[in-house]
Amino acid sequence: ETFRVLFVGLGGGALPTYLLEHCKGRSVAVETVEYDPRVIKAATDFFGFKVDNTTNQVECSDGGAAVSRRAGKRIYDSVIVDAFGADDSVPESCSDQSFANATWSMLRPGGKLIQHVWFRQLLGVMNIYKNQFGANHVSDRTVSMFANYLITATYEGSSASTTA
Repeated sequence: ETFRVLFVGLGGGALPTYLLEHCKGRSVAVETVEYDPRVIKAATDFFGFKVDNTTNQVECSDGGAAVSRRAGKRIYDSVIVDAFGADDSVPESCSDQSFANATWSMLRPGGKLIQHVWFRQLLGVMNIYKNQFGANHVSDRTVSMFANYLITATYEGSSASTTA
């Protein structure tokens, strides 16, 4: 079965490229959503990011809207969110309860949501994911000097918001 990953936020394209390079011999499909077409152009023109229509697709769209369109289709093994707005914070469309509901509904059993956030947004976003995924299925890890964090939420088959 194909291992499917959705990235929200492209940057230079290093994460999708790394995944595809290091999973050769496995069936892997990567989809990336990037809001800014200039970021996509820079990734392809200067960072060696290669787009194709079978294993490495890119959509230019708002991350929250793109996730909402994919909601309810339990096809992803991982959703990785590394998206920041001009004010250097995660946009609300990629960090609110609607986003958490949609990502929860996209993951296969055991699937992981991983989101990069700055400290100032950590508690608020963590609480949203705890509400959706259940407190026992959400954790955080500092990435550097207690300034930025990775939040991990695991889909285990039922929503905390529907079981509470």
